[in-house]
Amino acid sequence: MGTDMPFLAKLLSISHYFELLLGGELSIRERSYKECFHKIVQEKGKFDPALIEALKSSFIYLA
Repeated sequence: MGTDMPFLAKLLSISHYFELLLGGELSIRERSYKECFHKIVQEKGKFDPALIEALKSSFIYLA
């Protein structure tokens, strides 16, 4: 999973994936930020689980 990856690289990989989802580049249509984040949480195994949990606690305030 990239345990030796620097923290910033892990954070950038999540944010880049989020941006691709949000812009509709990985699907037929654009998605809301909630749909995009839900998709990232579903694919938790691809990203650092601790980082996903930290972001989840921040995203609850965007509703």
